[in-house]
Amino acid sequence: MTKKGSRRFESEVHLGLLVIVCILLFLNFTSNVIIYRARESKRNSLTADLNSAARAVTRMVQGTIPPSLTESQKRNLMLQYGLSGLMVIPSKPPDNTAESKRRWFASVVYSLPPGQIPDLARKLLTSDFHTLTRGEDNEYFYVYPMPSGAGKSLAILSKNTPELAYLDDSARVVLIIGIVSVLAIAGIYLLLSRFIFSPFRKIKKQALDAGRIV
Repeated sequence: MTKKGSRRFESEVHLGLLVIVCILLFLNFTSNVIIYRARESKRNSLTADLNSAARAVTRMVQGTIPPSLTESQKRNLMLQYGLSGLMVIPSKPPDNTAESKRRWFASVVYSLPPGQIPDLARKLLTSDFHTLTRGEDNEYFYVYPMPSGAGKSLAILSKNTPELAYLDDSARVVLIIGIVSVLAIAGIYLLLSRFIFSPFRKIKKQALDAGRIV
């Protein structure tokens, strides 16, 4: 094989391997985009549902001192919006900063149901207002500071959404697989290149050692 032909062969093999690598990367990227869009659509829909439920809670507690729901009102709201949990706390921190929430929680913890304090601490101290946050397993919750007309109070709304949990888990798995795939593809590319070209380079070296022009 001439020097020109050898270089052309190597270039064609490199090009073929690069095309395969690009196709695999494109498929991985496409799957990530599809999962991301489906997840964001579901998150936006759930956030809108919980925000609507929070506004309904606000309307119901207006005029009550302290702001609260009757068991009947709570049950009806949970059924209407498909909630797995609903709680109104007749107090709220002055702002959304972590330090402010910690101080506020320490001041009201004595008035909270003892059996729910660990769960409430996790939800109130690790999430932002008006933000959908994942809880345990398939649960998602939403902390809503009620407007001043409903008193200084918070509503905590929860909903079990297996579909969104599945998409969240899938996104993490696909991301990990994607990173591993890129590393594996790079390694395979290097190994294949070395495996394919090694015999030709060996023959070329032997020819040069023998004084032949290649």
